[in-house]
This record gives sequence, C-alpha cells and structure tokens, in this order.
Amino acid sequence: MESVLMLINSAPSSVNTQRAWQLARMFHEQGQAVSLFLLQDGVLAALQGETALRDLPREICCYALSEDLQLRGFTPLKVREQVQVADYARLVDLFDQHTRVIGAL
Repeated sequence: MESVLMLINSAPSSVNTQRAWQLARMFHEQGQAVSLFLLQDGVLAALQGETALRDLPREICCYALSEDLQLRGFTPLKVREQVQVADYARLVDLFDQHTRVIGAL
C-alpha cells in the first residue's frame, strides 16, 4: 500500500497549509495511508482550540515536533488529542515507514 508523509512547516492559515490539508484528504480518499508531521509554525495547527485539523479524517496520523512546540512556549498538554508529540528520531522513523515524502512549505 502506498503511504505518504507530509511535512508541514507553515502556519495553519497559510495558503500552503490549506493546500496540504486538501492534498492529504485526496490521498486518503484514494486509499493511501497519510501522516502529517507539523514543524516550525506548522505546530500551531496542533494546539487545542485551533480549527485547522478539525475536518481531517481520523485515519490521518498527525505528529507535532516537540522542539518546535517548546520554542513557541507550548507544552504537550496544549496539544489536541489527535496529535502525537514527536521528536526528530520519530521523524526519521516515519521517513523509513512511508513510500513518499512531500514537503508543504
């Protein structure tokens, strides 16, 4: 089965991030396994109360880089339930587990 890892580093309201959400949905509808890895300003989408991830299917795995959350003053307790806080080692594992990697800057 094809699987896609999408790296998202733009703020949730950016055009690039909005396109990434659409692309993630499209891949999911085509039957591909999709994982999103949020880093830099992309981690803002992982915060409780943020609506960016609200409409994504639950089958899409979401990760937020712990270092970038900390740099922005957020703890894992502020991250919404469906998002896993991860480190760089987990990101490397995800690279190995997916057949394609797409950067949505």
